[in-house]
Amino acid sequence: MGTTAIINNLTKVNPAENNKINVGYKVHTAEEENSQAANFDTYENKEFDEKVKSQMKDRMANLKVPNILDIKGKPASNPQPVSKSYWTFSGRDGSSFKLGYNYNIETGEEYNSNYIGILLEKAKGTKNPNYIDYLENMTAEIVSNFSTASTYKSDLAYVRSSINSIVDEIRHNIEKGKDNFTESLNTKITIGGVEWGFKDLLDTSVLIRNSFDGVDRTITMDYIEYAKMGLSIGNAQNFADKNLTKEQSDMVKSVLQARADYYDKRMDEHAEKNKYKWINVKSSEQRREYYKYGYYVSAANKELRNSIRDTFASVGKDTGLSAALYQYNKLMSPALKASGVSESSFAQVFKNHAKTLNEYFLTLSLYR
Repeated sequence: MGTTAIINNLTKVNPAENNKINVGYKVHTAEEENSQAANFDTYENKEFDEKVKSQMKDRMANLKVPNILDIKGKPASNPQPVSKSYWTFSGRDGSSFKLGYNYNIETGEEYNSNYIGILLEKAKGTKNPNYIDYLENMTAEIVSNFSTASTYKSDLAYVRSSINSIVDEIRHNIEKGKDNFTESLNTKITIGGVEWGFKDLLDTSVLIRNSFDGVDRTITMDYIEYAKMGLSIGNAQNFADKNLTKEQSDMVKSVLQARADYYDKRMDEHAEKNKYKWINVKSSEQRREYYKYGYYVSAANKELRNSIRDTFASVGKDTGLSAALYQYNKLMSPALKASGVSESSFAQVFKNHAKTLNEYFLTLSLYR
């Protein structure tokens, strides 16, 4: 959604040629509006020139690594099949720091799945040519979620050393013929002053990365992205409350809040940096209350976006998805109206949004 959802069936007109102007667009008949609403991916009436669409396509093509906040690295002049990209992450205290992730530039392999299986292979003596890539990404996976700008360097060394100790422990469990030799590990990892069992720490790190993957890839966010973010936050919080200690759960919540704050800051800064592209776009006063710089896709109303995020974060704990969608319809009606969408089209727009959010909800782990 967000930057990728573009409505192409609106006819741009010259205001001098037609005195029926709706934010710079031709007013359609009721039949045309209903037809458009049936195809709405979002409630935005927006149009991007070919140069901007090309830039967005290029940016999206470069986002290869999950849990992305902002790419800062540059490919090597003569890249090898396995390369490293550096990304900026938000620390649990709101600070920012860069970490490297390994990926294969030929196959697209990101070396970020089946971590436990990779460690088990190592403990059994199976040679994996990309073990170091998995080890470095596994370490970065944990540190990216639970460290800060002042601790991430020492945390990288400590976590990697701990993982090596875990491989030794698994090897000893195998030699002793123990069952479940990857489940009951004695090696603990203390990060941010909170002690974790390795599997809980790794599972939680992967959960946070997977939950935010769709949001991480969107620099500009429309209001529906805040609904997705809320579902992701609620999913991770429910997992933490049901499976972790209070100290661990509180830490997860601080990570989620810092991540949400970062997205807000990143989007607002990006919109401000690029306002010269949109500052002269004709827009109504009502529309500017909800969107920055005319029809640019940037949810500007902080109260509305926070309300939407909080509403969906409660799904699974305090409310169900249907109740959240009902509240979403009420919250979004003023923004739809300000965007120039006719009230007769609201029902179809909300139907499409409900379908999108329900599909997104089903992709989560559903820790309810």
